[in-house]
Amino acid sequence: MRLRILLLLALLAALVGYFGPWTWHPAIAFRYSADDLSEFVKFMPAVRSGQVSITRELFFLPIWLATIGLALWFGKYAGRRWVRWMVGALVIYAAVWPMPMYPFILDAYRSPEFGLSFWGSLVAAAVCLVLLAFGSRLPERLAAFAWIVIGIAGATIAPLHFIHLKPALDALHTWTLSVGWGIAAVVIGFAAVALVSAWMIGARTSPHPPTPFSSPARRREGGTGVEDSTRR
Repeated sequence: MRLRILLLLALLAALVGYFGPWTWHPAIAFRYSADDLSEFVKFMPAVRSGQVSITRELFFLPIWLATIGLALWFGKYAGRRWVRWMVGALVIYAAVWPMPMYPFILDAYRSPEFGLSFWGSLVAAAVCLVLLAFGSRLPERLAAFAWIVIGIAGATIAPLHFIHLKPALDALHTWTLSVGWGIAAVVIGFAAVALVSAWMIGARTSPHPPTPFSSPARRREGGTGVEDSTRR
């Protein structure tokens, strides 16, 4: 139970980190979250000229991955259906957060600028819906492996993309921007998701070790506590 709670807290930390500042500057206007960076990079001269190659949709990965991980958690562990779907509605709303606003959403499905964010959000929301409905049927080990993949991808892809972009951000602002707590929460949160999930697999597969007070027969049999009466 404690590992499940740790997993939930780690996923929530990663989700909050998406909206937190990834850069830190004395001026609040220059404290960019991942959501801000996904828009701001479109107007950066270094990106527009092709000097710095950036795929802005990669900054949406933390919110997509965190919502998928949360949907799997609530689909698998939420005991009451109304809790699962009430929280699930919020999770699905977060999954479609990167979608463009009206009126751009009307033709976003075929827009070169918004197509990836539209379809990425739609796929993330669909996966969340499926996991909320059928997540309880997934074997424990398969769910843990899914969380490990989510954790590794979330802790590396978007943060490394940010590191690639940061020199251009510093040059544009003529200031060395400090790293904000948002990206730290994303990296730590997703890393914790992967570690806790791996721990869950280990806890389920490893046999209970025999104690020093076990009988010799029990220690030989791996702690089963069953002694062969014929040996007495």
